Amino acid sequence: MECKISNYQESLKNPLKITSLKFDLRFADQEDLKEAKVDFNSLDVFENVKKIALVQLKLRKFPSCIGNLKKLTEIDLTYSKFDLTEALQTLATVKSLKKIKLAEVNRGIKNIPSEIKYLRHVDSIDFSFNELTELPQEMSALKCSQLIFDRNNFKNFPLALTQMSGLKKLDISGCKIKDIPKEISSLKELTRLGLGGNKIKSLPAELFDLGNLEELNLERNNIQRLPEDIKKLTKLTDISLFINKISTIPGGLFKLYELERLSLGHNKIGTIPDIGNLSKLVSLNVDGCQLKSIPTEIQKLKNLKILSAEKNPFEQSEAEIRSYLPEKIRFTFSVPDNQE
Repeated sequence: MECKISNYQESLKNPLKITSLKFDLRFADQEDLKEAKVDFNSLDVFENVKKIALVQLKLRKFPSCIGNLKKLTEIDLTYSKFDLTEALQTLATVKSLKKIKLAEVNRGIKNIPSEIKYLRHVDSIDFSFNELTELPQEMSALKCSQLIFDRNNFKNFPLALTQMSGLKKLDISGCKIKDIPKEISSLKELTRLGLGGNKIKSLPAELFDLGNLEELNLERNNIQRLPEDIKKLTKLTDISLFINKISTIPGGLFKLYELERLSLGHNKIGTIPDIGNLSKLVSLNVDGCQLKSIPTEIQKLKNLKILSAEKNPFEQSEAEIRSYLPEKIRFTFSVPDNQE
C-alpha cells in the first residue's frame, strides 16, 4: 500500500502494510502537508517501506530515521533542499538501497560530496538537471550499473566515469561536452550510451570498441562524419544521429543487422544506400535531409512500421514511393515549402 500526504494519518493506523511513501509537493501544497501533520522524524514506523519520494519539500534537515528502513530499495529526492552531505551519510547506512534520484537538488548542485564513495551498494543514481561541471574522483569507487547526468554543465567528459567498468547505462546528454575521451573504451559493459545535445564534432575510434552497445544516442551534436568503424557495434538495435552535420552515411552502418530504430533526420544526407540490408528495422527517420528518392530496396524491410521522410527535395511523388513500400507502414511525406 502507498502512503501519501492525503492519507498519512490513516496509514499510521496500520504502518506495517505500507510499502511506499510518496510525499510529493508537485501534486499537493504546503498547506496540505501542514494539515496532514506528517512527522518526518518518525518515518521509520513504516518499517516495510521499499520506496520513498520526498519531492519538492522545503525541509533542510534530512530525516536520519530513514537510515533505519532496512527494506528500502528506492528513494526520490527530486527538487529537495536537503543538505546533500547529510543525506548521503544516512543513505550509506541503508544497504538495501539500490536506486537514488537526485534531480535538481538544492536548485542544482554544483558539486558532489566525497561521501558519495560510501554508496557502493547502490546500483542506479540520477543526477539530472543539476549544475555539475566535474565529478570527484570518489565517484570511481561506485559499483553502479546506471548513471544519469542529463542536463548538467560538463564541458569535458568526466574521466572518473571511465574507471567505472561495471557501468551498463550512462546518460550524459544535454551538457556542453565537446570531445569523447579515448578512455571511454574501458566501459566494455555499456549497453546504453546517451550523448545527445552536446557539442561533439567527431567520434574517436575507441567509441567503437564498446561492442556491447545496444542503444547509442548522438542526436543534436555537431558531428560531421560517421566513421566506417560503426560496423563494429554489431549489437546496436537503436541509434539516433538526428540533427547533426553528416553528409555521407558509411557502408558500415548498413552492416548493423540488429538495428530496429534508425534516426538520420536533419542531416545533409543525399542517399541511403544498402538500406535493404537492415532486415530487422522497424522505424526509420530521414526528415529534413537532402533525399531525392527512397530506394526501391526498402521494400525488403518487411518489419518496417514507420518511415518518416518529411521536408526532403524528392523528385518522386508520394504515390510513387508508396507503391513499393511494405504494407501497413505508417509513412509521412513532404517536400520543402519552396518546392511545393
